[in-house]
Amino acid sequence: MSTLRVRIHQGSSIIITSTFDFDTANQVRQIDSLKLAFEAYVAAAYVATPESVSKGVIHGLNPNTSETELVDGLRAPFSLRTQEDFRARMLGANRTAVLTFNTRNAPLSVICCGRELPCYPFKPTKQ
Repeated sequence: MSTLRVRIHQGSSIIITSTFDFDTANQVRQIDSLKLAFEAYVAAAYVATPESVSKGVIHGLNPNTSETELVDGLRAPFSLRTQEDFRARMLGANRTAVLTFNTRNAPLSVICCGRELPCYPFKPTKQ
């Protein structure tokens, strides 16, 4: 049996979970809603980024872009030769995507859907 630690970030809608068990972490990642007091709430689970990777942000995308379309349409610099070298997800329902690279520094630009876009350093908002 694995241990799952749950913490609630007071004053925001953030719940933080942590575990050392890979299977438990994958189960948490599949959560798409939470039911509290007979009411269901939409939820999204994200994996924390290790220190050995970097994150960047690109703007100006179609707000309805799926994660699959985003990754398939994304071309990173030559230093990142395979699809396993980066991940991408849309940031909410807007025109911005967060890119995660398996390198210490994010590239200055990427090619997405045939356009070269500046890749800005990711700065998480304070909750």
